[in-house]
Amino acid sequence: MNTTLAPSADRSNSPQLAGSGAFLAAGVLAVTPDGATKSPGTLYGGSFLAGATLGFVQIHDKSAAMAPGDVPMVPSIPIAANGYASFDFGVFGLGFVNGCKIALSSTAASYTAVAGADTQAHARFMSSPGAK
Repeated sequence: MNTTLAPSADRSNSPQLAGSGAFLAAGVLAVTPDGATKSPGTLYGGSFLAGATLGFVQIHDKSAAMAPGDVPMVPSIPIAANGYASFDFGVFGLGFVNGCKIALSSTAASYTAVAGADTQAHARFMSSPGAK
């Protein structure tokens, strides 16, 4: 089960907030719901709070569910157990063509799932006009 962010009906210009409470077992914040056809948009920033699980925070441009070996679009952010990481892409943000997934991985170069049940994440994402 993934935490998802659905764009507002009027697709207003204010960024939407995606977040998770007790994060999910797969350690993935699906800013774009799994299986969405395409959900282009802009990621402005976010934060990640790890529990006992250490690893790497990864940001992916994809609409499908995460799969082992997926390569992040920007360098991974190392995060210690019980650590905090945040990222900010400024006023112009980071553009996504397909969709946005933020994941906790045990490896930096590609996605390797880890248990992240005690992890939380939040993101500021705005869907592009006309996104389906």
